[in-house]
Amino acid sequence: ELGLTCGSDRTIRLTIHHATIHGPIIALPLEFTYNPSQVTALIHGSKHADDDAVRRFFTDVWTASADKPTTFQDMKLPGDTVTEDITITSSHLR
Repeated sequence: ELGLTCGSDRTIRLTIHHATIHGPIIALPLEFTYNPSQVTALIHGSKHADDDAVRRFFTDVWTASADKPTTFQDMKLPGDTVTEDITITSSHLR
């Protein structure tokens, strides 16, 4: 499911809602700005903000079926996160 809003300040917000296998719906919010004066690149996003949002989104999707609550912050700690279905090690993260 997609959500799309356009603000009067030329801000475009796109939200991707992903239903995981075990039920939780995870949202990926992305924000862009429309700048008609830049003809070759009308729409711009924030790479830094989007990178963090994408990392959080994929981590949340991967860990949605974990036996214990696992968050994006947990993934920054040393060690592995293991569930019955998947194993995520530090080598999976950049």
